Amino acid sequence: MSTTSSDAPSMGDFLKKIGDAFESDQNRFNRAMFEAHSARDQEQILQNGKNNGLTVKTLSKMTGVPASTIYSKIHID
Repeated sequence: MSTTSSDAPSMGDFLKKIGDAFESDQNRFNRAMFEAHSARDQEQILQNGKNNGLTVKTLSKMTGVPASTIYSKIHID
């Protein structure tokens, strides 16, 4: 049976599967918990994380929020 190009997975699907394989279970849990909160609570979570020593890069990885968005939502002293 031959595979046609329409049967082949898209490059996006392929890259997502690779990314999912490398993402830790903890980060998936953190992201799900973060996304379950309201936008206001999410901003507070990001601010509290930064205030308690987490880097923007770490917050981004843990929550799935792009670093540029985190910078726009938190106050850096």
